[in-house]
Amino acid sequence: MMPDLPLDAVERLLGARHGSARIVGSSLLKSWERNDVWRVRVTGGPDLPAMVIVKQWKAEPARGLDEWAALAVLTGAHWTAAPRFLGGDADARCFVMEDLGAGPSLEALLRDPGAGERAA
Repeated sequence: MMPDLPLDAVERLLGARHGSARIVGSSLLKSWERNDVWRVRVTGGPDLPAMVIVKQWKAEPARGLDEWAALAVLTGAHWTAAPRFLGGDADARCFVMEDLGAGPSLEALLRDPGAGERAA
């Protein structure tokens, strides 16, 4: 059975930050025991990316919140190598980030030994 994208939460999160947002398409990228990851096409405000990544955790909520927090800190530090954190909803157990396309994953960026020097 294919998991359901938390549509209402995603549109609400993006709309709160960008004025308006509407989902126009989505594809499930990965579905693991711990979480699901979607690539979502959106339309809306002028600074809203055309594509975002939605991550929803099904298990191990502390790990989901850790990823959320790490991404929010990197966004606040203006670390351009990481995707921008665009919002999160603890009740829906999901967060939204900018889609960087085919580049390295957030995990790969965080595990890179030289990442700290580049972020400073």
